[in-house]
Amino acid sequence: MKKLVLIISFLFIASTQNAQTELWGMTAKGGVSNNGVLFQYDIGNSICTKKLDFSGVTNGSLPNGSLIKASDGRLYGMTATGGQNGFGTIFQYDLSTGTYTKKFDFDGVAHGSSPNGSLMQATDGFLYGLTILGGINNKGVIFKFDINTFICTKVFDFNGANGLNPNGNLIQFSDGLLYGLTVGGGGGIGGSNNNGELFQFNPLTNILVKKVILTGGLIGYNPFLTLVQAIDGKLYGMILLGGTGNGLIFQYDPSLNTYTVKVNLGIPSNPGAQPWGSLISASDGKLYGMTEIGGMYNSGVLFQYDPVSNIYLKIIDFDGINTGGNPKGTLMQSANGKIYGLTTKGGANNFGVLFEYDPITLNLSKKLDFDSINGSMPAYTSLIEVPSIPTRIHYFDKGSNLSLYPNPNNGSFTIDIKTKSHVVITNTLGETIFNQSLEIGKQNLSIQSQSDGIYFVKVTDDLGASITKKILKQ
Repeated sequence: MKKLVLIISFLFIASTQNAQTELWGMTAKGGVSNNGVLFQYDIGNSICTKKLDFSGVTNGSLPNGSLIKASDGRLYGMTATGGQNGFGTIFQYDLSTGTYTKKFDFDGVAHGSSPNGSLMQATDGFLYGLTILGGINNKGVIFKFDINTFICTKVFDFNGANGLNPNGNLIQFSDGLLYGLTVGGGGGIGGSNNNGELFQFNPLTNILVKKVILTGGLIGYNPFLTLVQAIDGKLYGMILLGGTGNGLIFQYDPSLNTYTVKVNLGIPSNPGAQPWGSLISASDGKLYGMTEIGGMYNSGVLFQYDPVSNIYLKIIDFDGINTGGNPKGTLMQSANGKIYGLTTKGGANNFGVLFEYDPITLNLSKKLDFDSINGSMPAYTSLIEVPSIPTRIHYFDKGSNLSLYPNPNNGSFTIDIKTKSHVVITNTLGETIFNQSLEIGKQNLSIQSQSDGIYFVKVTDDLGASITKKILKQ
């Protein structure tokens, strides 16, 4: 595998106030042209600021996926429609200048069309993504995007028999290979069973291998979005339909190539049905997710699943106005330990809400009602966390109060701090995979259960001064 060369630098953020973080996200609709918005939400001040109105041809429309923060420090995202050809776009947003730049227009056959998920950055430095349609068979493609040259390259065409209409994201496992799901296809001539599949893709050879063909019935059909690696090192995902109820949670072990149904949703013991989003692996080792329907008000639920004990627990019933309803997206965990999410409907205006869930107090509170002006109907998306732009920056030298080694590493590394600090490790999707306070001295940390790739280690002392470092797990 091509080695990714990183120039590692320390950033010391000195401020008289505690460091602040912001949540960034997108809505599929709303804004001036009702083509969606890009927004920022300040956790500390509970203020939402619209940063961009998507307008169609000029900068894309219908941003269904999530933003990611790439290794160059900029945000990247996609729109499902709009752009020069009407087939969607790839764009870049520079946090330091507040500048949006459209980087690529999807064109159908050559590069695919209608991306409905999110980008991810692999260990080779490229951003990889999926489109629902386009390619030579108009059944979707896998592509890679170079953030240095802004060149987009189609690397695989789906044809039905090898899957069709991939609706989500790819994930890189510790074996260096990419894994994903397709909504349909996978079996028979032209993918005639149309139930979907779980596939493995080699970014070195551009070869795709079907690993699990979904046949419907008890093993489910029509999976949406992406897989997640849990604390046990295995991949987990959700299926929209099928099982003994109405959707399910499954486990996939790449080393054994085994697919196991873990939870059947939509039955009395496991309320909540039809999950359209992905699971997240939180700092407590549990998986959290949402369903679009089911629960007390049939507006969906927020649930917790323990991959170790195999216990499913409904936590919150979405009720419509007070907590939002019918979520079609994915949660995220902030550095403050709380979990944030979006609902597609509900709230005061029935345009969806932004909410906060505290896993300590078990309370969920609505933080923002979308009102169309600030966006509406966020779908197939999640928030990401980005530190606020510091007022003063100093580069650490050999006298730094922090050292971290080795880098790159295999997921096991040592952190040496000279003051009691709080450490948060996030991936390129903005998801928190480690969140803990550490004492002074050398301590060994491990993210070996995570996929190979780039991670961000943020260390904050008691006064709010922060140091952020990029590490490469390979």
